[in-house]
Amino acid sequence: MRTEGVEIVAKARFIPIEEVRENNLYPTFSEFLDHVINHTGVNQHFDVQYRCLGLRHVEYTYIGAMELLSDQFSEIMALKQMNVSLFGSYDKASDPRLTKSVVLAREWFKDVDQEKVDALYKLYEADFMVYNYSNFSHPEFPMPLYYG
Repeated sequence: MRTEGVEIVAKARFIPIEEVRENNLYPTFSEFLDHVINHTGVNQHFDVQYRCLGLRHVEYTYIGAMELLSDQFSEIMALKQMNVSLFGSYDKASDPRLTKSVVLAREWFKDVDQEKVDALYKLYEADFMVYNYSNFSHPEFPMPLYYG
């Protein structure tokens, strides 16, 4: 994703791509959020899930939350009559609320203007609704609202 980061910095700071690379510059969280808000379909990883996962075209038998995968895994395997193993957390945190990305999101979002937060919510509102997710200010973030 370095190429995309270089492009974000160049556009946000009105400097040439070569200068970004030469000075090894990276986008700030705010610059990244601006880019996501203003460029839908930026990257499938950050695109809205309901659209990129094809919810309108596929009949799903089970919609689970990645944050609860370890709890839901046996149900899913029984439903699909499969027996596979599950990888652990990318940073080995046993509680999704304590993963590095969640801790950083909580910290970084404190400095984000409410207008930008509202724009992000509007962009991802269908995902929040379909997957019943809380927002970053909720104490159980990133857990679905029915958790607990």
